[in-house]
Formats: sequence, structure tokens, C-alpha cells
Amino acid sequence: MKESGRPSDVAFAKSASKSIMDALGRDSLSSMVDFLPSLPSLFDAPSLFDGIFNYHKSSGNTTSMQAAEYLNHQYIDSLTKILDAVLELDRFIMILADDLQWADTTSLSLIVDLLVANSTCMSRRCLFVGMYREDEVGDDHPLSLQHSYLRMSNDVKTTEIKIGSLSKNDVVEMIMMQLGLPRRLVLELAAVVHKKTSGHVLFVVQLLNSLLRNSTIVYSTRFHCYAWEYDRIDAIQTGKGVAGLILSNFSSLPLESQHVLQVLSAFGTQIDTQLLQILENYQQGITSSLDSLLDKGILDQAGPLIMFAHDLIQKEIYESMPLAKRQLLHLDIGKLLGKIYQSAPTRGRTFSAGRSMTSSTISLACDHIDSAGPQCARDKREKQKYAEWNLLAGEENFCHSNFRAALYYFDKGVVFLDEGVFWSRKKKLCFALHKGAAFAAYALGEADNAIQYAERVIENVSLKDTILVWPVILRSLSMLTKHEECIAKGIDILCRLGFHLPLSPTKESIIDVMTKTDSMVSKFSVDQIGKLSQMDHNDSAHKIMEIIDAFYVSCALVGSPFLPLVACSSVKYTLEKGVCQESTTGFATFGQFKIYLQGDYSGAKKCADITRVLTEKHKLKNISHMIVYNAIDPWSNSPHELSRKYLKYYDDMMRMGESNYAMIALGNAWRCMIYGGENLSLVNQSLRDRTKTITKHSKYAGEIAALDTILVEELIGVPSSSRSHFDMNVLQAEAESAKNARLLFRIHFFNVMISYWRGDFADAEESSNVVSMMGPFSKLPTIHLVYYTFFRGLVLFQRYSEEGGDKRLQAGKEMMNQMGTWAKNSMAIFGNKWLLLTAEYTALVDGKCEEAEECYKKSIEAACDHGIIHELGLAYELLGDYYTIHGREIESHLCIKNAHECYTQWGATSIAKKILDDRGLDPKWISNLDIESLSIFSKGLQLETSKHPREW
Repeated sequence: MKESGRPSDVAFAKSASKSIMDALGRDSLSSMVDFLPSLPSLFDAPSLFDGIFNYHKSSGNTTSMQAAEYLNHQYIDSLTKILDAVLELDRFIMILADDLQWADTTSLSLIVDLLVANSTCMSRRCLFVGMYREDEVGDDHPLSLQHSYLRMSNDVKTTEIKIGSLSKNDVVEMIMMQLGLPRRLVLELAAVVHKKTSGHVLFVVQLLNSLLRNSTIVYSTRFHCYAWEYDRIDAIQTGKGVAGLILSNFSSLPLESQHVLQVLSAFGTQIDTQLLQILENYQQGITSSLDSLLDKGILDQAGPLIMFAHDLIQKEIYESMPLAKRQLLHLDIGKLLGKIYQSAPTRGRTFSAGRSMTSSTISLACDHIDSAGPQCARDKREKQKYAEWNLLAGEENFCHSNFRAALYYFDKGVVFLDEGVFWSRKKKLCFALHKGAAFAAYALGEADNAIQYAERVIENVSLKDTILVWPVILRSLSMLTKHEECIAKGIDILCRLGFHLPLSPTKESIIDVMTKTDSMVSKFSVDQIGKLSQMDHNDSAHKIMEIIDAFYVSCALVGSPFLPLVACSSVKYTLEKGVCQESTTGFATFGQFKIYLQGDYSGAKKCADITRVLTEKHKLKNISHMIVYNAIDPWSNSPHELSRKYLKYYDDMMRMGESNYAMIALGNAWRCMIYGGENLSLVNQSLRDRTKTITKHSKYAGEIAALDTILVEELIGVPSSSRSHFDMNVLQAEAESAKNARLLFRIHFFNVMISYWRGDFADAEESSNVVSMMGPFSKLPTIHLVYYTFFRGLVLFQRYSEEGGDKRLQAGKEMMNQMGTWAKNSMAIFGNKWLLLTAEYTALVDGKCEEAEECYKKSIEAACDHGIIHELGLAYELLGDYYTIHGREIESHLCIKNAHECYTQWGATSIAKKILDDRGLDPKWISNLDIESLSIFSKGLQLETSKHPREW
């Protein structure tokens, strides 16, 4: 743009450069040079970047999951700032990406992350156009998955445009324009060309060129126009399709041009001119041959890029060479590039060619050596050299978050080794290749592959060195839902590393360990622990913390008694060795169990504050946030506040490409919206739009969304013919088959709520009894525990009123007392629920009308004050039933009217209709009741539902 000469372009380029520099600063820009090699050219003084950030000179060149995660997030953040800086200027920009069907998962994820992160600016000034071949992209293709993320984003508007093959009329127009003939003269020719090519654009062009080249179509000097024999064209055989036509054109070229094209085809579909200059050392005259090939339309040029006019041309030229010739060509090019890399002048440079959008010299050298195969190596020394080259290429791509390419190079490096021999003689090389492959495979979600590589390391190195790969094994087992195996291996390795854990935990032993851990934590303030995290720590301490952190998820998902012990081990170890970023999950989980086992809410809040301080200092977005939101914040945050936190976390995870955590957070946000009384119609629309997509990316999140959908459809009263395909019985059968205790807990708990709203209290009681026997899942502090306690209490009191039973009454009282304990911690969140349970209990036991009535009214007032619309409706409904029992019919009807209005406003139209139908009330009659005439609410309790503190 600077070279265009137009003053407006030059001014914009300068403004963009200044805006980018202001947004990132020199240091942040420096870290991007190796990732965006053309970045310095944007600035008037590119020498500012000389000598900065070079991968091979960096002291931080380590292959680890944490390093890769940090760099990936850093790149996304920096690219986001660059785009923001440019898009804030007064220009409209279009970004075009072609052939996305070939892009790898990492590249596609990066594109989507940037689109979502910059959605506000891009929606006003930027158009992104992505093109791909639909027939090469199935439902499980990475592009389909990433496209679904974009459709889920409320901030990114997507439009699909499908382009088909050329119609017969299109071919007519093309031939008319190229041959300069009227329509009537080309109709027959166009018909036969369209029939033989099926409208394939490249095929049409190649066929017409072939007909011209062999004089089937020839210029007639007699008639002064092009002419042809129709029968001759119709008789042409095109069984080999476009490939045959391409090869026929290729074979007519001079031998030198053919060889140049063969060299170029070995690099793929494109290559940049800088690399061509290097290749002159291999093929003299390669650059001088380009003009004629460009003129013939075999090659195209776009700026510094030379590319084949179509990928099929490259493919057919490359595959026309015998295998032996291809291997020799690759070997020669690989050796040349490797020699150039070793001589240093091209280190740090990248080229537009190879397996990635940009490739370094060493990566390109490995591409060719690997294509030649291990049989090209003459001896073990040469095999070792090529394995080392692949290690360099793999580490380089890993640190650029290009995990697919990294895994390719690590794996190819392993192929060059005779493992039995090299593990004994070149253990360091073998270790680095297998470790890198394990990390890259895990980053790509290939858990089985990751475990295989990691286990080869464990089989061949010392316990001390295995610390580096154990986190991969444990996380991979968790990814494969092999949770028991993950926990067993995790506990075993910790014991071997010197941790003292009771192998058969009891409640007493767990509380003893927690008490000792609590004593250590109490010696530090939140700020002091935050300062400890700024200290330099022993690298082995980080690695051991990674092991501890790696099997938290499995412990949590199966409700393992080892979970609090692992949390305590994490907290104690990190306080002894120095607090680090891996300890955030330990502090969050320790806080969860302070509530569960000790009822210490202030201590839990301290752990949550420590977690927040550490995640902020280390710029983390990990599972510790979810633990705090799920287990600690519900005791001080309303469901509305929690839903906002989850949605913010969802957006952060989407920007970082952490789809699994993002989907779980979105599901939890919807759950909190339902608990908080958000309009059910809006929640239902979101669920219907996104649940299927969520299930594709996270089975766990899909299960959450499926249960939410079933509940919401029940409350709204969606007709069976219009309901989603989710079935509670099917979900339960799958959970029982998979022994998924967590899902079974949620299924039975949801059935408690569904049955209660249906009025089937016997079924609700049965489900609540099942939940009560499900061990830790029915007792762990989460927002689900709050609503399970609330609804179980209501169900038990209702069943006692129907059939009696002292056990029911006592169990219901326990639920009431538990809610009362929580209400002491926060009346705003739990007060209305505790008051409603107290009213129900008092009405059943004491028969003191005034005391029970007062509790109902206070529950109504509390729900009204805090905008809990559905629980306000429930309190009105139960007060109405109370009045009915005591013969106060008009007051009862007025309460039912208000309950009906609350349920309707909530969106639970099925429940609103049911409370009238069950009582035989006419909706028209009840709507005409005069609310102002009631004397029972003369104390000032406002029954109107149209003016609550929160708008619904």
C-alpha cells in the first residue's frame, strides 16, 4: 500500500503502522515477527526489529503444554490488538481465504478466534470471505466444526453462498466471449462441452484449450471466424477427465519448462519468489522460465507468490513423475535446504510454501527429506541427522501453536530411528521426539496417540524424567473418560514421588488432612500468597504440580474421595515450594471442600479470592474458574450474577479456542438463567438453536443442555410433536450403561423438578430419595444442591400432607434447616426459599395460622424484592393452597391469580394453565378479581407483579 503512490493509501499505511505500534508496543510486536515475518515491512524503520525474537536463539525454547498454551494465547491476543488497531481506522477491509478445506485445525481455530474476538469492529468495517469445496467438507471436518462456532456467536453474522458448476448457458456465454461469435453459432459446441465437462470450470477451460491446441477448433481465413467439426468434437473421449487434459498440455512444453514445473510441484500449490532465488542453486534458470509459464496460464502470480493456476494442475504434474524420480527430487531439495539452514543465512526466515501457510527453511528441508523416506538415508549417522532436523522443525511449529505440523515432524523423526538401538545410544534425541509427539497429539485431541508416545518414554527413561510426560497420560485418560484408571495412575505416581496419601480414604482421614492444610493456609493472607506466586520456582516443582493438576477432572467427575486429598496435596506442596499457576485448581477445590466438609464459607471465600488473584497474575482461564463458579460463588452470588460470569467465561474460552470449557460454561449459564427466573421462551430459543452443535463439541456440555431443554419444554408446554429429540429415559439408560454417576445424579434431580411441576409428588419423592443415596453428588456444594434441597423439602412436605409419615416430615425439616443455615450466609439468595419451607412446615405441624401465614408473606416479599419471579409465583401458589385449606376462598383465588401472572411472565405457560385447571378456575373470571379489595395484605405487602425491582 505504501508503494501504491496514492496519497490516501500512504497516509492510511502510516496511520495503521502508528496505531499498531501504539496498541502493542515494540516488545509485543517483537514477539510476533517470527509468526508474521512481513510485520517489520509495515513500519518506516524495519531495522527496529533487527535481532529480536528468533526462535532458534530463544532461551525459552521448550516443548511443554503450558508453554504452547501461553504462546497460543499470546498470539491470539496480539493479533486481536493488531486487527483492532487497523479496523478502528476509517477504512473498509475484506479478508479473503481460499481453499479452506485444506486448512488444518490449528489454522481454522485461529481464524475463528480472531473473528470472534474482533466481532465488534469487524461487523462495521470488515468482511471475511472464506471459500472451500463443499464436496470435500463433511460434518466431522474441522471446517464444519469451526463454522458451527461462528454460527453460535451472537456477535458474528455469517452468510452461506453456494456456488455450483457452470450451467449450459454459462458455457455458451464463455465461448461467445472468447471466440467472438453469436449465440446461435456456438450453441451446439457449448452443449457438447458442457456434457463432457459437467460444467467443471477448470475442465471447461482445459478442454477448450486442448481443442484449440490440436486444431479441432481453428480460425477459418475463408469465413474470418473460428470453425469446427461438431462430430469430431462429440467423438472425443474424456474418460480421464481434467487430469488427462492437463497432462496433454504439460507434455507439449519444452523439457526445461517441464522440469521447472516438476520442481515447483514438489513444494505444493504455491511458492514465494525468495525461495525460488534459493532454488536457483539446484535448478539453473528456474526464475527465467517463469514468464513463459505465466503467459501460458499454467502458473499465476500474486505479489511475491508464484502458484499453480489450479491445484489439479500441480497434482497431475507431480503424480506424473515416477515414484523413484519424486523421491530423488525430494532428497536433493531437502539436502540443499538443510545445508543452507546449517550455514545460518536463512535461519529465522520463513517462506510461503510447505505444510503450513508459512514454513521455515528447516521445516521445508524436512518436508522433502520426509517425502523421500527413511530409505534415502545411507547410514545411521544420516538417519540421526534427519531425525534431529525433524525435532527442530517439530519444536519450532509446536511453539508457534501449529500442533498438526509439529506432530508430523516429531512422528517423522521417530520413523528415521531404529528405536531399540537409538534409545540406548541417543536417548536424549528419542526422548525429545516422543515427548514432543505426545504433547502435540494431546493438543490435537488425539488422546490414544498421546498415551502411546508418552508410554514409550516411561518405558525407557528414569522416574525423574517421566515427570514431564505423566501430565499428558493423565489428561489423555481423562479425555477418554477412563477416570478410574487416571486416578489410580495419578495416585501411584504421587506416592512414588514421595507424597503421603491414605490409599483408603475415610471421612476422618480426609478431615485430618484438611485441618493440617488449613493450618498452613491460615498463616498467609491473600496478598501474601499472591506475592509468593511472583517468585522464581524450581522447574521440577512446576512439573509435579502439573501432575497433580492433571487428574482433578477425573476425580471430580466420579466423585472420588481422593479429590480433597489431591487438593490438599496441591495447596501444601505449592506453599512449601512456592505458589505457581498450576496451584489455582488446588486452592479452588480446597475451598469447595471447606464448605462441604467443614461448613466454612468465609474460608472458602478466601480460597476463591486466592484463586482469582493467581489467575489474574498469570492471565489464566482454566478449570479453576469453573470450580469457583460452581462450588463457592453460589453461596454469595445470585443465579443471575453466576450466569453473567459463565457467559463471560464462555466468551473468553471461545476466543482462546478452548471449545470444551466454553460449551460447559454456556450450558451452566443456561442452567443459572432457569434457576434465576429468566424468561423461559428466550432460554428455550437459545437451547434449540445451539444444543445440537454443543453436543458435537462436548458430550458433557451436551448432556447438560439436553436436560435443560427437557425441563424448559415441560414448563413451557411445548407440544410433543414440536419437542426436541431428547428423551430422559434414553439419557438415563446411556448413563447407567456408562456408569456415569454424575449424569445419573442430574437426571434424577431434574426428574424431581419436572415431577414436582407436573404435580406428581410421588414420583418426585421417589427420584429425590434416589438422589439422596448418591453419595457425594447429592452433598457437594453446587448450585444444584441448593435447588435439590429446596425442591426435596417441598416434595416431602407435600407427601406428608397427603399420606403422613414421620420420616418424611423429619427429612423435610432437615432440608428446611439446611436452607436456614445458608440463609444466615445470604438472606438475599436463600431467604425466600427458607421462609417458604418454614411456612410449609409450620402449616403442617403447628397449625398456627398466623405464624405460617406470616412466613408465606415474608417469602413473597423476599422473592419480590430480589426479582425471583418463578419462586414468587410458587410462594403465591402455596399461600393460595393454605388459604383454601382454611376456607378463605377469595383470598386463595387472588393468590392463584398472582401465581398465574408470575408463571406467565416467567414463560411457564404450561404451569400457569395447570394451576387454574387443577382448581377449576376460569381464566377470564380470575383475571377480573379486584386485587385492591383484599384486607389481608393491608400491612403493606404489594401483590402486584408488574412492578418488581428487576425487569423480566
